[in-house]
Amino acid sequence: MSEALAPNSTISHYRIVSKIGAGGMGEVGNVWTVDANTSLVHNFTPGGKKLLEISVGDVPDPTQDFCGATDIAFARNGHVFVADGYCNARVIEYDAAGTKLRQWGKRGTGPGEFDVVHSIAVGPQGNIYVADRENGRLQWFDPQGKLNELKIPFPV
Repeated sequence: MSEALAPNSTISHYRIVSKIGAGGMGEVGNVWTVDANTSLVHNFTPGGKKLLEISVGDVPDPTQDFCGATDIAFARNGHVFVADGYCNARVIEYDAAGTKLRQWGKRGTGPGEFDVVHSIAVGPQGNIYVADRENGRLQWFDPQGKLNELKIPFPV
């Protein structure tokens, strides 16, 4: 599982993490990638050595471009939250080793339902904030995935 990123590799979406917090998954400066086409999440050292690969899985139509994961966020306890939003409309939580712990959400317009989980963040109190793009709203959940509040901050 520890291989260098191949020269001229293409990464469709990435986020550089400078600090993860207590019990974090990686060293300062690690590079995390989320590939919306394959639904693979990777953690690399700054030098390109692969430390972790998470296969989000359950891609409904692997022949369709951008039918997978869209973003990633990190909790202070080292857990990783993946926004699996283009086709699956869900949030998935993994532990620091990449083991799937839970998931929530489904396609829809009701509370706790999503229509394109496009972005995700974890706040200082551990709340998970989810940008529900096509529903034009922000939903936030407690660290266990229970809906706390639903906001419609902008017109659809």
